[in-house]
Amino acid sequence: MKKTWYEKRIQAFFILVAITVIFSYTASRIEIGSAKNYKHTIFSIHFDYYGMDSKQMEELITIPLEEKLLKLQGITEMRSAVEYSKSVTTIFFNKSVNKKNTYLQIQNEVDTLYETLPRNVQKPHITSSASNDKAILCIAFFSNNSKENLRSWVETNVKSNLETIDSISEVIVAGGNIEEIHINFDIEKIVATNQSPEVIRTIIQDANMINQGSVFEEKYYNFPISFDTRLHSISEINKLPVKIDDNYTSLTYMSDIEMGIKENREKVRINGEDCVTVSAMSSSNGNAISISKNVIKKMNELDIPNTSWKILYDNGKLQQKMMQGVFNSLIQSFICIILIIPFFFNSLIITILIVIFLILNTVWTCGILQLIGFTLNQDTVAGIAISLGLISDSTFVINEMLNSKNNTSKEIKLIAPSVISASLTTIIVLVPLYFLDSIVPGIRASAVTIGIMIINSLILSLIFYPCFILQKDIFNKKLIPQKLYKKIQQLIFRIIYKTSLLGKMYKKAVSKFYILLIIFPILFFITSEKNITLNGDEEVIFSQIEFEPEKSIDAIDKEIHEFIRLLSNKNGVTFVRSEIKKGSAEIDIGYDAKRFSRKEIVEYTSSISTSLKEGFLYIPGSGNAKKTKFHTIEMCVTGDEENICREYAKKASDLLYKTGLFNSVVLNFKNAEKSISFIPDKDLLAKNSLTVKQLSSMLRIMLFGQIADKWIDSGTETDILVKGKQLKNASLSDIKNIHIPIPNASVRLSTLGEFIMLKESGKIYRKNGRRAAYFTVESSER
Repeated sequence: MKKTWYEKRIQAFFILVAITVIFSYTASRIEIGSAKNYKHTIFSIHFDYYGMDSKQMEELITIPLEEKLLKLQGITEMRSAVEYSKSVTTIFFNKSVNKKNTYLQIQNEVDTLYETLPRNVQKPHITSSASNDKAILCIAFFSNNSKENLRSWVETNVKSNLETIDSISEVIVAGGNIEEIHINFDIEKIVATNQSPEVIRTIIQDANMINQGSVFEEKYYNFPISFDTRLHSISEINKLPVKIDDNYTSLTYMSDIEMGIKENREKVRINGEDCVTVSAMSSSNGNAISISKNVIKKMNELDIPNTSWKILYDNGKLQQKMMQGVFNSLIQSFICIILIIPFFFNSLIITILIVIFLILNTVWTCGILQLIGFTLNQDTVAGIAISLGLISDSTFVINEMLNSKNNTSKEIKLIAPSVISASLTTIIVLVPLYFLDSIVPGIRASAVTIGIMIINSLILSLIFYPCFILQKDIFNKKLIPQKLYKKIQQLIFRIIYKTSLLGKMYKKAVSKFYILLIIFPILFFITSEKNITLNGDEEVIFSQIEFEPEKSIDAIDKEIHEFIRLLSNKNGVTFVRSEIKKGSAEIDIGYDAKRFSRKEIVEYTSSISTSLKEGFLYIPGSGNAKKTKFHTIEMCVTGDEENICREYAKKASDLLYKTGLFNSVVLNFKNAEKSISFIPDKDLLAKNSLTVKQLSSMLRIMLFGQIADKWIDSGTETDILVKGKQLKNASLSDIKNIHIPIPNASVRLSTLGEFIMLKESGKIYRKNGRRAAYFTVESSER
């Protein structure tokens, strides 16, 4: 039996509701906010080996690690940065790789390498973000906090909690003091008793471990026996026995043992005041908005007074603002369509249906985006906003063709090919945009969203819309009085008619006008130098002050004191975070974007840089005098000889700057660092029953100190550092006069070789297994 129109309408209604319910459920699960990096899956491996220079770090750790990791599948790029005591290798994989399996493969290779390294190498850690990425969120804890050791408290309570948040790859704590146990041995006593510094390290290690023993049986039970010789207090370390010939003495006779502070490799301040900062790093597929919300939630759950901490910057909130702006555009598009409809279809039911179908299309699209792995971010919402005008056309055309007195199915069949072909031509135009994501980040998401919206509109317009628009004469309520509506229609038709007549009369002029309409938007777009990405401006300016690589932390701290004071007192600057390291200082400047532009703050910062006597201030984009927007292009020279790579990078950057096309060209490496090197005489070593390895090991412990072991107390690890106490601020003369113990005697270090001044590589950069030299060019938005 053939179904009546009413039955068909009821059936279509329930099908539409069912589909909408399904897509509404999937849409409700869509993630809001965009991933930080949607091009690659990223992992970074961090190694620390205190007291080791960059070349030795490279040979011992970096190169063997790269050789192991380059065998992995899906690698698009590998970068390494090696400096004194530290090696960081970052690997970029195709986004299609299985993240969990890839991580396990990396961990296996890293663990295999770690087992072959000296015991003093700190256990490496793997993060799922690039080492040079900026933090999503940064929190400052002030030194006037009531906690005795603020750094330890933050690491124990704050860091451990934030690390449990999904999408956070790493939580970096900077500033403050780190406690460690210092065993400062007396070099003269060591030499006098004919002992080696290695002995002290061995005593500590042997006395701070658990050895599994055996088992004994009693009746029907087996009981394991273990030997627990862990150290529980500093007093126990003091009493450790040291054998001298046939006698014994305690370790405290040869050493000063105390709880001390680890040597600072950095100094962090806010507006010149000491503080501890916590930076939350996003993983390569992390969601900034989600991370921001979860971090703030965790912080509010902790028992910390609000006056003790402050969020310096939060990129999650910045993305939320950008999303709000795009949502406003979406709402404006809805309003414009609703206001336009009555001028062409003076019917309440038609207006309501079109608005409902636009909403349904949006819900369906969000559901499909969630199913195919996209998030609801500024790019996808922009695609929805753009699509609203496009998808309304098919509904308007079908509505015009429908007639309740005629065969509806026949009319739909006649109009369907034209509507489908028109929609497909629009989708075809979007195809090239899908492949332009590397040039315009986010354009792929917008293109996919528009395509989905158009396909959904075809389904809704051709299948469901006709079922609800029939017998519209029942709902004859008009939005505009009929007389006024007819006058508006006549005016519109008159304008169209006269325009078409002019087009016939002046064909050549109209053709030229159309060509201008095509060319003008392109020329306007290029000359106005608009930014076609949807990235917002951060209310933080990241800058750097570079010094000679040998410049100490304390010397830099004094050098930038006046600069920081002037910057902190500037009206509109909300905070100045300084992180000082040997040879450089990172300066993060927060400002009130509602009152001052980025350009004004940059200009002021550049003007007070005269207070820096030696340092060179670098602010990205500061070379662009007229524009507030700029683009950076990173370039790299790779090869086997680092000096040649750097020389070519200098020549290339010089040539590019001379073209005048770029606002600034910056070398991303420093001049070679000066260092004093000791060259031992192997014959003299042999005569004194010494090897190079023995001598280097003794000197390393005496001069730099060596982590003998870790003392674990209440779950907290504390390093035990063994170091010569007479050499804390030793001069070259003091070092030359160090006595080295040999069998039954000692010998002055200066008699075993010579000291020479060398230029080291300093920080070493590598790319895909070869040495590299990077430089960056900046230009305004052309």
